[in-house]
Amino acid sequence: MKSIYFLFLLFLTVTSVNVYAAAGSILSVVCKGNDVGAEVLLNGKFKGECPLDIKVPIGTVKLKVHKKVDAFSDRIFEQEIYVGYAVVKRVEVLLGAPKLNAEGKRAKLERLKTARLRKRK
Repeated sequence: MKSIYFLFLLFLTVTSVNVYAAAGSILSVVCKGNDVGAEVLLNGKFKGECPLDIKVPIGTVKLKVHKKVDAFSDRIFEQEIYVGYAVVKRVEVLLGAPKLNAEGKRAKLERLKTARLRKRK
């Protein structure tokens, strides 16, 4: 009788572990207006365009959403987010003011060098 009871408990444990493993959490990234279509990166990996629902592991994730304004600047939103077990975490993204990207910084540096050379002449 004890062995049947033990096997029953073992079966319940194994099946409940599978149920917990199958359950996941969702990070719902919401954008509005001009921010729609921005690129969504999770822990540095491209996941799609905003708005977007992403299945995520439990724990802290790094969310980055960015949209190109022009060849020289981007609008960016970055946040570290803790996601609990089997939850839907909603994040409303408001992209910040345009900031120079790598190309914009390079162009600005070139303009400064050119201006310095003109002053010397």
